[in-house]
Amino acid sequence: MTAREERRAGRRTGGRWIGRGALLMVFAASAYGLSLVATAPAAVIDRFVERPAQVEALGGTIWNGETLLTGGHRVAWRLDPRGSLSAWALRFDVVASGPDTRLTALVDAAPRTVTLRDVSGRAGWQAVRAFAPGVALDCTPVASVDLREVVVARDVLGMDGTIRTTEGTCQPPSREAVPVPALLAQASRTDADSRIVLTREGDPELLAEAVIESATWLRATAFPAGARLVPGLPSAAPMMLEMELPPLIP
Repeated sequence: MTAREERRAGRRTGGRWIGRGALLMVFAASAYGLSLVATAPAAVIDRFVERPAQVEALGGTIWNGETLLTGGHRVAWRLDPRGSLSAWALRFDVVASGPDTRLTALVDAAPRTVTLRDVSGRAGWQAVRAFAPGVALDCTPVASVDLREVVVARDVLGMDGTIRTTEGTCQPPSREAVPVPALLAQASRTDADSRIVLTREGDPELLAEAVIESATWLRATAFPAGARLVPGLPSAAPMMLEMELPPLIP
């Protein structure tokens, strides 16, 4: 081998080592970055998203953590790596618990789409107050939830399954309590539209109906049988309400 050939061979060998070193540095940096993300505390969410008023504390990591809500309610989540691969989305096992409440679900988070699957368990009215503190009603019924799927996206807002409630009472502010029968809500979804019908448990007569079209319009109807459950509400004919819905996902 001539001196020139030796120099060329040396440069090729040096180039290979430099390339391998660069790849090793990229791998190490990627591994370090992933480790930072994997162990990032859940509280880091506060830097990017305004925390709702009902959220009192965040604990754990963004992949395996929990949040404490008002009234002693908790929502815990754990990443399911294997399920995430099969779903082509980040899949979490989620448990919501609190007074009279324990709900479990699989949550798939993808760009501009959140899908809840196999939502089941029970929910007391205090859970409604925890997630929607602006609700002024005070009710005693407990709901039994069995939803196969709930989809929230830019152009889809719907669910498929049933929600049953026990009989009890509901008391509006500064008014007497109103008796509420056991109710059955049945939800179905077709493409981008969703329909929810409300009846008494064991009675097919419609009390109310809501139709959500492409996550943009809500059309609700209260039928006379449902209006009669609310003192002072006109019940001579069905009442209809139409409203445009704000985008849930930008």
